[in-house]
Amino acid sequence: MFVWVGDDGQCPSCRGDTNDVRGLDRDLTTVLIGERSPLPEVCCGCGVSSRRTVLVKQWKPIVPDGSVTTDDALYSAIIVALHVIYGWTGGLLLHALWKRSATNRQTVSVPITQCENCSVEGPPQPLRVDYEHFTMRFVVHRIFKSHFEDIL
Repeated sequence: MFVWVGDDGQCPSCRGDTNDVRGLDRDLTTVLIGERSPLPEVCCGCGVSSRRTVLVKQWKPIVPDGSVTTDDALYSAIIVALHVIYGWTGGLLLHALWKRSATNRQTVSVPITQCENCSVEGPPQPLRVDYEHFTMRFVVHRIFKSHFEDIL
């Protein structure tokens, strides 16, 4: 999405100055990565050389009519209720339902390069997941983006 700012740099929505970049990390940008995208040997977080990759997985349950929903609270409540009511047998039912639910999910799994030092903070979290095109948008270091675009 693009926003047309005024000649004075004013945002038409919030009336803020888009030229004011104080407090922003200029080393960070965003990039769209797909499940089968080639990866550079550069860390997404700090831009140093690295061959270590992590797999970022996101999923949404698929409801019976074929649409996708993020609301699985009812499903979780049913599983908990079965466990409480039936005890260990509920555990077996829980396992069977969980196994069944795994087949009723739409999953996107995107690999991304991350060095050992940055991995202490955990895997990168996507800003947005596109389940239709199997891609995720991440905030990454500019060096990562530059190398990523070079190998595309």
